[in-house]
Amino acid sequence: MIGPVVIRPYETDGMLIHSAQQCFEHRCGRSTENHLFAGIGAAIFAVVGPFLVGVDSTFIAPLDDPDLNGGLFSLSVGLPIPR
Repeated sequence: MIGPVVIRPYETDGMLIHSAQQCFEHRCGRSTENHLFAGIGAAIFAVVGPFLVGVDSTFIAPLDDPDLNGGLFSLSVGLPIPR
């Protein structure tokens, strides 16, 4: 039995911290860059039997580096809070 379904689209922004390690012959170095990003996504929640199930997906794109983008995905399961 699937109960009510809620879809919540959203826009997000924030700071992305990008860290990378590069190794050349016998020496390695780490670099860290900060990028402001904008993102869009949606969260979908539904009551499935006795559980609350949620799926969240977000696409983020840094504002100053078009080659560095990515996506986030999460799945959550919990018990609904009674009213």
